[in-house]
Amino acid sequence: MRLNETINRFALVSGLEPEEVSKWTVLCCDASKEIERMVPSGVKLSEEDVLRLSRSAGVYAYYKYCMYAYVTKVKGFTAGNVSVTISQDEMEHAEKLWKAEREALWDILGQESGFAFKGVRA
Repeated sequence: MRLNETINRFALVSGLEPEEVSKWTVLCCDASKEIERMVPSGVKLSEEDVLRLSRSAGVYAYYKYCMYAYVTKVKGFTAGNVSVTISQDEMEHAEKLWKAEREALWDILGQESGFAFKGVRA
């Protein structure tokens, strides 16, 4: 995984200032590790696949950021030039972004939208 790509994507979707993004890079690291664990063992990844996974990890980090900020009841704060506001709409938007990213990775992760046909034994 390319942590730089993950952080860049997180910064892009979050809209946070660079100094604020640096506080949340731990989420980017965690998201990268979680995405790596989702890849089935034995799957050979091309450089393009690694970039896709890394960028998706940035979107996942943003989703987690929204969850943490929402749980802590942050509605908004300003510190100097940095302003952060989280609303329920932003949380829902982050979730939709993450679901779309995950669906786009079905060819790597081996799952599409969590839906699968399975047999039933009687």
